[in-house]
Amino acid sequence: MDDDKSDDDRKIRWVWLRPLTWADFKHNIRLMVDNDPSVLVEIYGGLAVIGGVIIWGEFFA
Repeated sequence: MDDDKSDDDRKIRWVWLRPLTWADFKHNIRLMVDNDPSVLVEIYGGLAVIGGVIIWGEFFA
């Protein structure tokens, strides 16, 4: 079971190392979400944090 998981992780890492077009990027996200739906929550959480930092910088810098 653990061996299968590391193979999946290795595949995902390899996909992310390739130069990305927007279509590749969306496809990779879809693959990752299929493997582990909680990835989507992490992505949106990360975007929210980045957006918050940018907004904070605009108003208070």
